[in-house]
Amino acid sequence: MTELDDLVRRLSEVTDELLGLEADAFEQRFVLEKERDELRARAEAYHENKDERRTLKELERELKSRRRQLDALHETKINMTYQAHNATGGHAGSIGADNGGTLNNALMGAQGADSVIARIAELEQELARREGT
Repeated sequence: MTELDDLVRRLSEVTDELLGLEADAFEQRFVLEKERDELRARAEAYHENKDERRTLKELERELKSRRRQLDALHETKINMTYQAHNATGGHAGSIGADNGGTLNNALMGAQGADSVIARIAELEQELARREGT
């Protein structure tokens, strides 16, 4: 079991213990909340340094995968050119450029595009850092 597995397991146990406490168990709650905060801080530090423990090939492979994922998300967007053509071709049901943009933004947000874009930026930054060293 890895250190992260141990952290997650203990964090889960502490959460369960907190949920099982009586309403007036103030001292126990304080001790458990303090431990929970410490575990969260350790898990956050582990997360911040996760890419440093990975090989260059692993990072490049993930970057390539995340870019493909983002491309796939872009393919689900509404084709505004097609929609405009339908509107000028006399077909009913055009959503319009403003509504289409709004729907596209909502689609991308609902599918987690922001987190994919953020992860791509993190990977690019880590790869650039390594190339500079």
